[in-house]
Amino acid sequence: MVAEPSLCVSRDRLEFSAVQCGQCQEETIQLHNTFQVPCKWSISMTDPVEEVDKHLPGSEHQKLLEEMKSVPCGFEVLPSAGSLAPGQQCHVQVRFSPMEEKCYRGELQIQICQSSQRLQPLRTPKDDNSPNSLLLPPCAPGEKLTDEAQGRGIKMKVDVVDPPGKVVKLGNVCIGQTVKKMVTVANKSAAPLTFKLRVTSTVPELQEAGVLCLKPSKDLKLKGRGDTCKVEVTFSPKRRMQPFSGEVLLECRGLVHSLCVVRGSCQGSLVSLDQDQLSFGAVVQQSYTSRRVVMRNAGDTRVR
Repeated sequence: MVAEPSLCVSRDRLEFSAVQCGQCQEETIQLHNTFQVPCKWSISMTDPVEEVDKHLPGSEHQKLLEEMKSVPCGFEVLPSAGSLAPGQQCHVQVRFSPMEEKCYRGELQIQICQSSQRLQPLRTPKDDNSPNSLLLPPCAPGEKLTDEAQGRGIKMKVDVVDPPGKVVKLGNVCIGQTVKKMVTVANKSAAPLTFKLRVTSTVPELQEAGVLCLKPSKDLKLKGRGDTCKVEVTFSPKRRMQPFSGEVLLECRGLVHSLCVVRGSCQGSLVSLDQDQLSFGAVVQQSYTSRRVVMRNAGDTRVR
């Protein structure tokens, strides 16, 4: 009697929740070699086979086939190959990383020497009461166990609901004054989101510590479907600034999204001389010479 290598798989379906485009979610399956011989295995993710109308013109038929091949699967398996001694187990991570707002379908195909069995890997949202965990029986060479599944990628939809127009007006303040404005941020996506906010501007004075700040400065977590939070914008100028415009950026797992605009200015004095240095030349003893210097205040406030 010759024992053929085979595997048992801990789950027949991996259910992913809705995932933001650019983010990822992972699920784990377990492979178990219950037989008395070593087993080598490999796993690949494939899209369900879709048929193309054979009656289409040759060029159009080929174009559709190429488009179907170029569409990314959205799923990744780590590790994708290995070997198991008799009785040994291992864990395999399946990662779902959607890049477009659409439904994804895929099949997890496990190759065992000359045998193959396919695992239904992905379904979002849950739409039945099928069991989550069971041991799949080994398949004979040439047999296939195929189930379709789908995951869903959703776009990040974070918006400012207050103030209207997505413009935070800080006004024209004086040096030493502090202005605080509140901004209401809403997550209109279907999934929860974790992100950070920061202000960017090309104005050097705004880049000084403590001049333009956002609170909280830590990660923000919002539930999906309209959950909101308050963000405080603090402006404490230390010198005169002409009217400026800054941008509040949202950062989420490498993605950067413009959220709103911050505008303001700071009034103050700006005194300057028309010359950087004075040259008197040679002067006879007990005589004098003079030069005229013009002082100018180009600022907004009086100087004494």
